[in-house]
Amino acid sequence: MKISIKKQNILKLLNKVQSIVERKNHMPILANVLLEAKEGFLFIYATNLEVSLIDKTVCKIEKEGKTVVNSKNLFEIIKELPDEEVILSKNETNNWLKIKQNKSNFDLVGLDVKKYPIFPSYNMKNTLKFSKNNFLEMLEKTFHSISNDETRYHLNGVFFSNRETEKSKDYVMVSTDGHRLSLVESLNENKEQVNLEGIIVPKKGLSEIKKIFDIEKEIENFKISIEKAQIVVSLNHTILIIRLIDGKFPDYNKFIPKKTKQKATINKEVFLSALKRVSLLSNQKSKNITIEFNKDTLKMNANNAEMGNAEEEIPIAYSGDNIVAGFNARFLIEALSTIKEEEILFYVKDKISPGLLTPIKNTKFKYVIMPMRI
Repeated sequence: MKISIKKQNILKLLNKVQSIVERKNHMPILANVLLEAKEGFLFIYATNLEVSLIDKTVCKIEKEGKTVVNSKNLFEIIKELPDEEVILSKNETNNWLKIKQNKSNFDLVGLDVKKYPIFPSYNMKNTLKFSKNNFLEMLEKTFHSISNDETRYHLNGVFFSNRETEKSKDYVMVSTDGHRLSLVESLNENKEQVNLEGIIVPKKGLSEIKKIFDIEKEIENFKISIEKAQIVVSLNHTILIIRLIDGKFPDYNKFIPKKTKQKATINKEVFLSALKRVSLLSNQKSKNITIEFNKDTLKMNANNAEMGNAEEEIPIAYSGDNIVAGFNARFLIEALSTIKEEEILFYVKDKISPGLLTPIKNTKFKYVIMPMRI
């Protein structure tokens, strides 16, 4: 294999795979990428067996071929080179890869291509088209509620399905860690009839989708395909193959409290800013604060024997009995940070029942938060 390629082209490929390749793994081969030069393109393959990526970019090929090299080492070398053409050539005797630019020469240890894991196959026959911005907004509203508890593997991702009502056909994303639950709906943009049975997409895979979206800022739409135990995401030349979580997601509807007469209308930015300040003196592990709902004010308190106390009041419009309840300030901050609307509704029943937050002008997003012991 021998090619000439623009520095920025190969750097973009390598940047996409850095968080996919495993640097600490029982399979050292997964710290490497497979590069293949053919048909006027340089293809890159990377996998950690849960998430796999394929991408390509144009190059000048003198000799087609394949090579397997350490992803991080190649990335760091290419990153430091001037913005000019780079020559990559493989030593067929020992599998090493030579990187040459002007008077700079590097020789990277390469591995036998045959030792690289077999890449998952895909077909993209039945695809769904999505707006990148809409999908990303759904991810941002649910990502923070994903559980990190490996003993509850079925909660280590986002539940993705569609739901049809008399008025609309919506996509639904739900996540929960047992202490909070995020649910967001988005209008189905596909004109064809779609029956998307519930799937659980793992957190690692969602992180990679977000990263690709961030790199490919100019792309407006993308496609997905559900193929047996995997979801395939196609964005321009980039293909992400994500292994789905094999488990049953709980019936989330059971955990969404009914709206009560006791509700507070709150300015989101005022509430968010006050929470950030008060939480500075909350217990740094539990982030527990006390919230008191009154007719015209919402009072927040944080008590920390080692650091001190904090108290703040903000104006609200509240109907119902006075209630004092404990909540995790970080959970509230993370939810409010994803809301674009100016005002929210905070439904509370009592100090032991879950609270429900939703934007006044966007009922498509619901956030359930369990109270904490005061």
